[in-house]
Amino acid sequence: MKTTPYLLFACIRVVVCIITLAPPFSRGVVVSAFTLHMSSSTTEMQRLVLVGGGHGHVQVIKALNRLSRPASVHVTLIDPQDSASYSGMVPGCVSKLYTPDQTLIRLRPLAEWASIDYMKRSVVDIDTNQRKLYLNDVSGSNDDDEEHAATCVEYDAVSFDIGSATRGLDETPGAAEFTIP
Repeated sequence: MKTTPYLLFACIRVVVCIITLAPPFSRGVVVSAFTLHMSSSTTEMQRLVLVGGGHGHVQVIKALNRLSRPASVHVTLIDPQDSASYSGMVPGCVSKLYTPDQTLIRLRPLAEWASIDYMKRSVVDIDTNQRKLYLNDVSGSNDDDEEHAATCVEYDAVSFDIGSATRGLDETPGAAEFTIP
């Protein structure tokens, strides 16, 4: 079977499908797609950056593990936390079927398994014209020392799946004892 260069180099397409329940109990499908274009004359490394360890990105990481992705695609996951709560398991946790620890997706081990880079950092600015993300450390420090200096990550394609956060959770009485952050 003869394979044309177009089929080999035209593009790499990753489609993330998130199935949600929509009222009244019907299934709706939300599809988000992006394409990394590859020139037929080069094998230049393409940089995919995933910002956030949400459910959609977990599926992308599983699909783009080291055995499945082309050698010319470099994937980086950026998230300020070590783990993400899998909300589909929270009702089972509330019912005491799972422990809070069992509801967590461990991002670093997932990234290591998939052979992708993991950066425990926060995105603080985006330059869409130059395709750059600017990162700071988790604490948000702007110190001059090199460890806390802003880092720039360049991308060819970027995807955001940052989930949600509750403001003031730490100050809410009982939140640490009775919630799954």
